[in-house]
Order: sequence, then structure tokens, then C-alpha cells
Amino acid sequence: METAPEILQSSSHLSEPEPVSWKEAALAGTAALIFPVAYLLPVLAYRLLLPSSQTVFNIVSTLLVFGLLAVGVTWAWKSGWPRWSGGWTAWGWVVLLVPPGLLLQYLGRPVGYALSEFYLSVVLFMALALLLYRLMCKDPIRGILAALPLMNLLWLPHLEYVPEVRKGVVLLVTWLVIALVSMLIMKLQRVSAAVGLALLATFLVALSCTYAANYLRVYPPDAPASLTTHRADFSDLSYYFAPTLVGCFTLLLGPLLASELWKLSKGSGKAGQMGFFLAFSGLFLSLIGNLAAMWFFENGKFALWVQGVPGSGWGARSNFLYFLNRLSPAFFTSLAYMGVALYIIGSLWLVSTSRRVLGIPTLSVSILLVLVPILLPVLAMYPAWFGLVKVPAQVPFGFLHPERFRYPAYLIGLFILGVAGWLAAQLSQKETGIS
Repeated sequence: METAPEILQSSSHLSEPEPVSWKEAALAGTAALIFPVAYLLPVLAYRLLLPSSQTVFNIVSTLLVFGLLAVGVTWAWKSGWPRWSGGWTAWGWVVLLVPPGLLLQYLGRPVGYALSEFYLSVVLFMALALLLYRLMCKDPIRGILAALPLMNLLWLPHLEYVPEVRKGVVLLVTWLVIALVSMLIMKLQRVSAAVGLALLATFLVALSCTYAANYLRVYPPDAPASLTTHRADFSDLSYYFAPTLVGCFTLLLGPLLASELWKLSKGSGKAGQMGFFLAFSGLFLSLIGNLAAMWFFENGKFALWVQGVPGSGWGARSNFLYFLNRLSPAFFTSLAYMGVALYIIGSLWLVSTSRRVLGIPTLSVSILLVLVPILLPVLAMYPAWFGLVKVPAQVPFGFLHPERFRYPAYLIGLFILGVAGWLAAQLSQKETGIS
């Protein structure tokens, strides 16, 4: 039977460097080129050939992308899902999980669109976070490779008003950055280097998309003069840059830190595992409570709208739906606070058991492990918090309202993520084990 130190060391074996061929590195990087291929082919066809051919090239590019994806995923499956398959795994998740949310729109307005938004903004985000966590428990590097394309997708809304050709150039540059970083991560085979490179790549993507959103955008002719004549200032730059950057970093560091806590619980016996279960359940409840409360607050009146939609079939249920929407924000806010309580109890249980059984982590790390991770669900809300001006349910009484504390909140969020990354690095080092 393995002792606790042996369990910790065996759980960290995936971080050891292994020889990797350039072929494997190229396979990891190729997954990042799927999206620019899907976008650029129709644009080039429209610009270089007859405009009437764009529909044909849309179909051709879609078939090409799905063909490449099928080849990549099949190759990864036949190879036993090696490390280079991380990016391909992420695209597989997107293909499987996104279409159900789009199909809900066929239920019609307003209910179908509301359910579609709920699925895409709450259910999909939760599913991707859980899948990244499970993948990082098996192999942190593969999980980081899967997180890279998912983080990059979060920047697409910033390019809404950027013309097609300019947008194509920005997409090509940003996805090439992701491809090159994926190759470097595969060659270096170090978790610490992988995290640093992933954060650097996201930072570079953030700079590109922020610049494009502020200086390359072209509004339609009927746009208000206040938009067309406005020149970007520091407030605009920070608005497009910081909230989404914090959300991307949280999508990477949250599952990574949770996976390191899971590894710590493995060596702490049943008591440590029970503590981790409570802590992880608390994080899950807090995240879903914040996301769902925000969504119901944003869409809380859709039950009234159905009364004005003849033949929608939902009119008879409008009173019940309205009652449900009035009740739901309070319920999900309570759920978020219940998650906070569960995480504090579980994390205290986990670190106290781990310190008694393994002699780790240190007191300072233990205190931070209790205080920092429970803030990650709030940081995941930054794009909605500062974009839609919807304060997360976990933040009491509108404290740190974005219009009053925007810049301090940006700095605080980035600082907390820096501490979270440092905690993950501390837990991933074998030397912290039995000193």
C-alpha cells in the first residue's frame, strides 16, 4: 500500500519533463488553427472571388473544419488521448455542448431565446469548468492546452464591429499566438512553464483584441453619433481589456488550483477527501449561484413578455414563470452564500487534516487556501460584472459597484489571481511535500 508521500509524488509524475517530438508539438499547435480556417476561408472567397460564391465557401469551409476536427479527434483517440490532444479535446467539447443551446432558440421568442442564453451562459460555462478540472486532475499540461482555445473564444464579442478583413487579420494573429504557445508548452513539458506561457499568450491576445475593439471598429451608418464620433480613452481600453482578462485567467487557474487541492486530499486519507468534497461542492454551488442569479436578474421580466407574443403557447404559464423569476434571484443568491460556507468548512477540514497527516501545507499557505479560492467564482463573473453592470450575488449589497470602484476592482482581481497561481505552484511542487 502506498504511503501518503508516495501518493503525492505519484500524483505529480505528470509534471516531469518527457521527450517530445516536433511532430507532437505541431499536432498540439494545429488545433488552434481550426477557428481561423473556419472564418478566413469565406472572407477570402468573398473578397477575391464573386460575392455570390460566399455561401458555397461557407459550406466548404464548414465541411473542411469538421473534417479536420474529426481527423484530429480520431487520431487522439487512437493514440490514447496523449498530451498533444488537449486543444482537440476542447474543440470536441465545443462541438458537443454548444449546438443544444442554439437549438433551444427554435422554441421561439422570448422563452426559447431566454433558455438558450441560460444554457450558453450558465450551463455551458459550468460544464467547461468541470471538464477542465477533470482533465487537469489527469494531466495538468493537457488541461492547460485545452484551456487555451476556450480562453481565446471569450475575446470574440469584442470584435463585433470590426470589419471582416481586419477581423480576419486579428483572428489569424491571435490564434497563431495560441498555436505557437501550445507548441512551446509541449516541448518544455513543465507545468509552471505551461501556466506562465498560457497567461502570457492570453495577455498578448488581450492586447490585440482590445486594440481592435477600440481602433479598428466601424459602426453601421445608423449608429448614434455618440458612438461614431467617440475616441477611445483609457476607460474604454480598460473596459475591453481587464474584465475579460480576469475571466480568462480564472478559467485557467480555477480548475488548476482545484485539481491541486484534489491531489492534496488524496494523500490525506478519508478525512482529507471528505474535506475536499465539501470544499469543491462549495465552489460549485457558489459559481452556479452567481451565474444563475445574474442571468435571472438580466432576464427576470421575460415571463411578462410572453403575454405579448400571440400563439406562443406560453401565455397560460406566464404567471407561474413570472413567480419563478421573482423567486429565483433570491434562491440563487442564497445558494452562492451556502457555497461560501461549505467551502470554508471543507477547506479548513482539508488543510488541518493535511497538516496533521503530511505536515503540509505551511500555515501561510493554509490560510490563503481558505481565503482565496472562494473568491474565484466572483472573478469568473468579471466580464458580466463590468460588462453588463450586474454585481455577482456573492458580493453583498452592491459593494464594489463597477461604476464606483472599477479600477481598484481590476487590480484586486488580478492580484487575487496572482495569489491563486502561486498557491497552485506551491501545491504542485513535490518539495513542499515532506520537508
